[in-house]
Amino acid sequence: SGFTKPREVINHIYLTTEEISTIKDLKYPNKPKLDIARDLFVIAAVTGLRVSDYNKLTTSNIKTHKQLKYLQIKTQKTGKIVNIPLHPHLKEILEKRNGEFPKMIPEQKINDALKKIGKKAKLKSEVIIERTTGGVLKKTKFKKHQLLTNHTARRSFCTNAYKADMPVIDIMTISGH
Repeated sequence: SGFTKPREVINHIYLTTEEISTIKDLKYPNKPKLDIARDLFVIAAVTGLRVSDYNKLTTSNIKTHKQLKYLQIKTQKTGKIVNIPLHPHLKEILEKRNGEFPKMIPEQKINDALKKIGKKAKLKSEVIIERTTGGVLKKTKFKKHQLLTNHTARRSFCTNAYKADMPVIDIMTISGH
């Protein structure tokens, strides 16, 4: 119990609001799985929800107070009820889908699709990831699109909200941190 494993600082990516908008605007008329994966990613990027939470969103999660629409969801991990304002991107996705949320696809399939989506969105800036393997620090170069995952959306939400001066307590409440 007195031993703790040394931890390494991991440098994960996030997407800017502009990059998220670029992804949202991609068209996939003949590729429904990519279309769904894109929409699920954008939903996560503008709500900060975990995969386990945005998977279970339905129209019953949309509430209205004083003509303002928001999502209300009891998060799976913390069991807390969270209220999240409806972002314009989310409104657009719902309009496109006749008021319905996209059907869920497995998380790994979304992660695989995100690499293709990121490539089409031209997320090609170079990212260097440092990892220690066998006591040796190794630096590996990646294109940004190669590192896209479901969790990138949550990280993007938190980072962009912080940069937009959202109070940290609100970010933590919404994201469950």
